[in-house]
Amino acid sequence: MGFVAAIIICTHRRGSLLKINTDGAWMTKGDIGGVGMVIRDERGLFIVGIAKRFQHMSSAQMVEATALREGIRFVLDNNFKRLVVETDAKSIRAGLKTRGNIPAEVEILCDYIKQLAREAQVADFIYLPRNCNQAA
Repeated sequence: MGFVAAIIICTHRRGSLLKINTDGAWMTKGDIGGVGMVIRDERGLFIVGIAKRFQHMSSAQMVEATALREGIRFVLDNNFKRLVVETDAKSIRAGLKTRGNIPAEVEILCDYIKQLAREAQVADFIYLPRNCNQAA
């Protein structure tokens, strides 16, 4: 892992619904991936924004799945629950809902994300077109 940034702006009322927007970017040269996420409360107020860099990313799908994993793990690590997760990674969302057409290594990561999602009480994974997911 590389650079990590987090800025906490406001507090969150425990038990209220959170919305997480995640996104990933992949550079084929060097297999470097960057993930970002923005977490807001049910009123849309900013709670935290996070960016991380990862080495050894094999595909854009792997980076997008990693962004989802990191977002949900952050929420669990900070004792938050009850989430709606938004992503512009259509194939990853499909892999979380059913068995999608994704590489085996990404499918394994999706299975782990589903396990985390149950623990974090994820209400839904929502697909947003790229132009609507600019928060992350």
